[in-house]
Formats: sequence, C-alpha cells, structure tokens
Amino acid sequence: MVYQIQQKDIPQAGLTLSDAFHEDVIWKLFYKEGTTVEQKASFFSMPAKYCLKYGGVIASSPKVEGAGGWVPGEYADMSFVRMLGLGMMSSGRTMFRHATPLMRKQSQIFKPLHAARKEAMKDRDFLYLMILGVQRKFHGQGYGSSIVKALIKKSEQERLPIYLETETESNVRFYEHLGFSVITEVMMPVIDLPQWTMIREIE
Repeated sequence: MVYQIQQKDIPQAGLTLSDAFHEDVIWKLFYKEGTTVEQKASFFSMPAKYCLKYGGVIASSPKVEGAGGWVPGEYADMSFVRMLGLGMMSSGRTMFRHATPLMRKQSQIFKPLHAARKEAMKDRDFLYLMILGVQRKFHGQGYGSSIVKALIKKSEQERLPIYLETETESNVRFYEHLGFSVITEVMMPVIDLPQWTMIREIE
C-alpha cells in the first residue's frame, strides 16, 4: 500500500529526495561548499511541489522512505514561469543565488533530453515520471518498486504510457524489470554522461 503525498509532507519528501540524490552528478552542480542538509532538502522540495501541483507525488508510506513525482506529459518541462508561479524560487533562494550561472548551463545540459522526449512522444498523451528516490538506508527493500507499480496501475487505468529518463545502467535494469523499454541513449553535454530515455507502453 502506497501513500499519496500531501502539502504537509513536502518537507519530508525534500529530505528523502536529497538523501537519495546525494551523489548525483547533475544536482551536485547546484551545491556550494557548506550547503546544509536543510538547504538541500529545500532544493529537492521544488520538484515535489511542482508534481503535487500538476500531477501527484507517491510515497512508499506516510513515513516517506521513498517518493516519486509524476505529471501529465504536457507539464514535463518544469519551466521558470511555472516554478515562479508556485513560489518555488524562494524555496531554494540561497542555493539558486550561488547556482545562477549554473542554471544557464542546466538549459544546455537538459536540452538533448527535452528534444528526445518531444521526438519520442510527439502528439501523444503520457505520464512523465519526473523524479524517483529512496533514502539510502532503505535501498533494496522494495520501496521504489512499490511507487512505480502504483504509477503503472494509474497509467493502465488511464490507458496512458509512462515516460522517464534515468542516468545509470542499474536504474535501467530496475525499470526494465518493471516493464519499461529503452528508447534511446542520450549523451549529456557539459557533464559528458549518458541518460537513457525509457517508456512503458500499455499492455
């Protein structure tokens, strides 16, 4: 049984996701030396807030050992205007002040992924799994799978495919086990690392 995140759970979701992505190469670009746990959690609360507004956030339980955020495909791009409208820029204000030059790089980094998504899903409705993370101490206990399976159930009810991007081969194998297939491998500029685009079609 999974749990649907509510507004009151956003701070914990931020903590969970910041722990899950503590060594992520892309997101570490936004951390300056001395960034606190609280600042990192605030940063990761932003995609959770965005998904809660436009789609949903699924947790493994009310304790939020893991969390996954999804949106309809039309909201897959977390644009500056949408973030601003949600008051999200103030959430990570200290970090964004440091990261402003890097945010310009962010557009360059993610541009190939955006292009790949638009090409693969052109003229199709779909669910976009924007973020999924489990606290390190809970890895291997099935929390991530339970969250993805809940989204799969929703996708099957709505007869919509699920699209996502992931950056490690172990993650690719995890999603393949749950019925996803690789569409393409995309090399990310600036960081020179690959991302895999994946889809789970309706059976």
